[in-house]
Amino acid sequence: MKANCKNALLITAILSAFWLNEIRAQHAYIPIPDNAEWVYGRTDFQCGPPLYFCGYYHYKIGGDTIIGNITYKKVLGTGLNDYNYTYQAAIRQDISERRVYVVNSNYFGGCSNVDTLLYDFSVNQGDTLNLCQDITGGFTGGSPMTIVESVDSVLIAGLWRKKINLNLPYCPSLIEGIGSTSGFLGGWSGWIGGIDFLACYSIDGNPVFPDTLCLFLNNNSDELIKPDVTIYPNPVSNISLINLNITYARQCTIKLFDLKTCIIKDIFSGSLNSGNNFIELNSSNLNTGLYILQILFDDKEINKLIEIIH
Repeated sequence: MKANCKNALLITAILSAFWLNEIRAQHAYIPIPDNAEWVYGRTDFQCGPPLYFCGYYHYKIGGDTIIGNITYKKVLGTGLNDYNYTYQAAIRQDISERRVYVVNSNYFGGCSNVDTLLYDFSVNQGDTLNLCQDITGGFTGGSPMTIVESVDSVLIAGLWRKKINLNLPYCPSLIEGIGSTSGFLGGWSGWIGGIDFLACYSIDGNPVFPDTLCLFLNNNSDELIKPDVTIYPNPVSNISLINLNITYARQCTIKLFDLKTCIIKDIFSGSLNSGNNFIELNSSNLNTGLYILQILFDDKEINKLIEIIH
């Protein structure tokens, strides 16, 4: 009997340890991955009716950088309705403490040159978050202090992530491995009614959260990323204008190839502004025939067939 009791106690202890490890594994902190990308949208009264929608801006994680003998990850970002990434800040993650720290270069507040708390996923309901800047979004008067209204979890990309709901207008949240739903580095504190919102969070180029908005952005990528390209006249005998109507300012390269894919002419290489951009193609010294016009934008390639006649 004693032996059986000892065996039972041993089995119970082993099972308890197993289940404890399982529970810990299920609730292990989920860090922000190196291949993460964010798209945030912005609405504000100053952007005008009917939707008061201002546009989108982007963040992504860059390479490593050393600041004060500490290794950080660069955060690259764009301006509103822009697609040119520049350095915005540097972050580091304390996995054991479930915290993210920032050294911020291009934003206001006390983050400028000091390693400061950006996210704290160890907090509980009723705790006060006192951060170096307003990451909460919405009109909060620029105050970085807020109270944790509730804490729950959300299933994203097959992982249960801690979700911290803040006691502020527009219901902003902080999500493990993602950050704020109202701006990764700082929420928009514009006119009353202004707000930034997470339009799409991606991992390694694959849209993850939120499903509906990511799907919308993916399905409407022609409008948001690719330009509208027209060539007039086509066929052309002398001078033709290439009109590139783009949403975001970006770099562009245009080349002309023959049907054997041999390069014939470099037409343009440089930066274009949002809206209509006109590039001249002079074909007066080219032979009659069909050619391929190759247009490269941010790793996006568009090919147009053009006919030259003399």
